[in-house]
Amino acid sequence: MQKGFTFTTAEQNQLDSTISGEVASYDGSGFVRDLDGRNTTAYVEALSELKANFWVDRQTRAVVVSLNLYNGNYNYYCVSQYLLEFSPGGTVVPSATNNIIDRDIFTSEYFEFPSLLTKAIPEGITYLAVLVYLTTFLMKLYRAKKITGTVRGVMRDLWNILDVVFIGILLLTIFLRVMYYLQDDRTSFDPFLNEYQEMRNIASAYALIFITESATVFICVVKSLKFFALQKDLYLLQMTLGQAFKDLLVFFAMTIILFVGFVVMGLNIFGMQAPSYNTIVNTLGTLFLILLGEFDYAEMNAVSRLWAIIFFIIFVLFMFFVVLNIFLAILNDAYTVVHTQSVWEELEKRKPLSLREKFEVRRAMWRERRNIARLNRMKREKVKEDKKKKKEMEKVLKEKQLMDRIGKQKKKEERKQAETEVAQRGADGAHVGRRARAPKCKPHS
Repeated sequence: MQKGFTFTTAEQNQLDSTISGEVASYDGSGFVRDLDGRNTTAYVEALSELKANFWVDRQTRAVVVSLNLYNGNYNYYCVSQYLLEFSPGGTVVPSATNNIIDRDIFTSEYFEFPSLLTKAIPEGITYLAVLVYLTTFLMKLYRAKKITGTVRGVMRDLWNILDVVFIGILLLTIFLRVMYYLQDDRTSFDPFLNEYQEMRNIASAYALIFITESATVFICVVKSLKFFALQKDLYLLQMTLGQAFKDLLVFFAMTIILFVGFVVMGLNIFGMQAPSYNTIVNTLGTLFLILLGEFDYAEMNAVSRLWAIIFFIIFVLFMFFVVLNIFLAILNDAYTVVHTQSVWEELEKRKPLSLREKFEVRRAMWRERRNIARLNRMKREKVKEDKKKKKEMEKVLKEKQLMDRIGKQKKKEERKQAETEVAQRGADGAHVGRRARAPKCKPHS
């Protein structure tokens, strides 16, 4: 049992992962004291000893209290962790996490009633379904390879790519479940031992299994959209999403950029005083709740009345009235295109039309062609106008470049002429000087 006044490493404390808090993240090393909660007297004496010897001092960054709890009614363990962080400003920031663990997996009780019906048989059916699904997909790839010589044609389909991701996550989930069963911390855990046993690594592995399983369920739900083609209205929904896919990608990219700008703006304005805006994650969640109609305006107003109303109005106008309506307009246009195509396909498959129906169809076709012609004419006019503007800009640019070249050439000639004149004047001055300094010679008799 550790007394709390000797530094121990993360390996000695059996803590491989870091402890994440609101202020910072911490490794598993530190000064550890094991407490026995079953003995109240010893528990109180241990706390008094830690307090008397200044176990928490100015150098303390955080205090972690870990508890392993057991619920006999459900045969579940709960790993509770309470973290008290001491910020540089002297404040104490508390946080808590609770992870539920089912430690008994693939044991003898796992294959007995009622666990046999609620756990073992459904899990066995799931593994068998995964095996059949994987075999079917591999046979599809084999047939495509045998007929075409490559599997590229199969992998060009989005649904087949989704099948690959789905199978990969299924196999990953099974692998994590088997590794959890073989984990040393789980097999070596003794619930009747009087010493504290670290179970946070087991809790992390167990939580990771649930995360992969939730991803598997999500992909399975997305894959169910493939079967919308069996029903007309649902097929229109699928085709609408496919028609609007590219536009939605551009829309979401621009929305994310705009939303990040508002997040940074809210963090800088209200982050120093409002708890809902003190971090990027909290600001992101708060702004998303504002879009859903749930917000605390008084919290922003307490920081700054002026900036609260400016920020709130701008955010609601842009993100709710503009961005949301653009999103609906994209879906509406895509649905209109898909519905029109569906109507024309039905008209082609129907029996011969009556004279009135033919007239209505012709009139609708004429209106559609007129609208298309008008749109094409507007596009052509716009293209011509753009080309004309481009030519004018190029002409102006060429004239400007020509004038610049002429100006440079003229300046160069003037500079050269000036240099020539200066050189000429210098030569004339030197000649006159030489003539003035010529010696006078007397003739000899």
